[in-house]
Amino acid sequence: CILALILVFLSTIIDMAGYYKNGNDSGVFGRIAFLLFILVLGLEASRQAVARLKKGRRIEELEQFALNDSMTGMYNRNAYDYYINNEKCFDDCMVVTFDLNNLKNCNDNYGHRAGDAYIINAARIIENTFERYGKCYRIGGDEFCCIIPKGKSVDIERVIRKLYHDVDVLNNKRIIPTEVGIACGYAVFKVDDTELEKVRERADEEMYQRKKEMKM
Repeated sequence: CILALILVFLSTIIDMAGYYKNGNDSGVFGRIAFLLFILVLGLEASRQAVARLKKGRRIEELEQFALNDSMTGMYNRNAYDYYINNEKCFDDCMVVTFDLNNLKNCNDNYGHRAGDAYIINAARIIENTFERYGKCYRIGGDEFCCIIPKGKSVDIERVIRKLYHDVDVLNNKRIIPTEVGIACGYAVFKVDDTELEKVRERADEEMYQRKKEMKM
C-alpha cells in the first residue's frame, strides 16, 4: 500500500510537470497510479478479511476442543467446571449422574475398540434421552452427568425408564460384544445447599446404590 501510494504521489508530480510544460491536462499517469493504489488497497483488505475469518474459525475450533469431549461430542469436564463456577443461581436445579457398568471387563475381554464403542453408544443414549431437559457432560472415563434447570418440573423416573428401555433396545441389536448397562441417580439443589458439587455427590450416592442393585 505504501509503495502504491508513493507511485500515486510520483505520478501526480509527473502529470503536474507535464501540465505546466506542455499544457497536457490528461493526468493519465495519475489515474493509472490511483487505480493501482485502489486495487492494491482492495487486495490487502481482502487478505486481512480472510485472515480474520481463518483466525475466527480457529478460535471456534479451539473453544470446541476445550469444551467438548472428542470421543462422544458431549460437553467435557472443563465445560462442567466452567458452568458450576460461573452460574449464579441453582434453585431447583437437578443433577443426574450416570456410570457405565462392566466397561473394564469389556476393555479387558474385547479390546479398547469395543470399549470405545460401548462409551459412544451409551453416551448417545444418555444425550438423546436427557438433552431436551438440560446439558449433558462426560466428566470422566465412564462417568456422565446432566444438569437440569428447574428439575422439579421433570418426571425424572419416567425419563430414566426411557433410558433403560433404550439400553435394552441397544443390547438387543448386539452391536457391542458385551451387555451395556447404565446406572443413574439424581438429586435436587436444596435451600441449604451452597454448591452444585454437593448435589452431584448425593446423586452419585444414589447412582452407586442402583449400580449395586443392577449387579445382584
